[in-house]
Amino acid sequence: AGIPADWLDGKGVAIRDLRTPNGKLGYSLRREGSVLKLDVAAGIEVPAGGLVLPWPYRGAPGEATIDGRPVQWKNGELRIPSAPAQVEIRAAR
Repeated sequence: AGIPADWLDGKGVAIRDLRTPNGKLGYSLRREGSVLKLDVAAGIEVPAGGLVLPWPYRGAPGEATIDGRPVQWKNGELRIPSAPAQVEIRAAR
């Protein structure tokens, strides 16, 4: 939340070693063609509710996977239960 969607094109955005109460958070988020990719680094103890990725674009999100396994969106959010994690979201058709 709070990151303009057009910032995700090209190299996207990344954070490394952000201190949190659960450890250091690191991630990169970028769009490659019709796929949004989120890579969450190891180093954080994920809270009980998971890490939450809100859908950053207008319209409905497409199919998503976490570490290659299909996952479901809930109210425009994707919950990531553990780190490290690789998330891929295909554009809705």
